[in-house]
Amino acid sequence: MITVKGLTKRYGSKTVVNDVSFTIEKGEVVGFLGPNGAGKTTTMNMITGYTSFSSGSVSVCGHDILEEPAKACVIPSIKASPPLSRRTVMVCSPLSSTKHLAKSVLPKPGSPYSSSPWG
Repeated sequence: MITVKGLTKRYGSKTVVNDVSFTIEKGEVVGFLGPNGAGKTTTMNMITGYTSFSSGSVSVCGHDILEEPAKACVIPSIKASPPLSRRTVMVCSPLSSTKHLAKSVLPKPGSPYSSSPWG
């Protein structure tokens, strides 16, 4: 459902997220752990489209968030620098980025794993 490949974020010469790759399949519940300053929030902001990334790719349900933002249902980029600032990013739902991401990964109600606080 969510595929991140080679995600990197640089601010000038400082690399704050370096070559992160992972896949989260439908129904999987995962944790995102690390010390302060490790890039957890920056990575989540890039995945949801809130912040641009320097290189790599993110897809949600097989849709690249830069090429097909409406189908990927990314959150609009407010403070984005290129490349997202040159793209039209559309809102698919009024959820926060965390709830939106959780709904795209967690199973539907009625499934054996549907005890999500988001319903």
